[in-house]
Amino acid sequence: MPQGTLVKMAAEAGDPVAYTLRLGEERVPLNPLIGTTVRLRFAGEIRCTNCGRKTKKSFSQGHCFPCSQRLAACDMCIVRPERCH
Repeated sequence: MPQGTLVKMAAEAGDPVAYTLRLGEERVPLNPLIGTTVRLRFAGEIRCTNCGRKTKKSFSQGHCFPCSQRLAACDMCIVRPERCH
């Protein structure tokens, strides 16, 4: 049974689109699981997707607060380019 930190699902263009669940370093192809029951179990920890720090909350697609303030990928410019500094 794969386990790890859940990261945003990946999709690869094709016919049909290939979906992959990313769990840490593991990749789980989801297309073969279409029509079946899939269960996810929360291990009780939230970890930053950038630095791996354990945190109580996640921000901006799974980052801890310090990373969400520091990383360019979390900057408001990504969402609202007109407000870029």
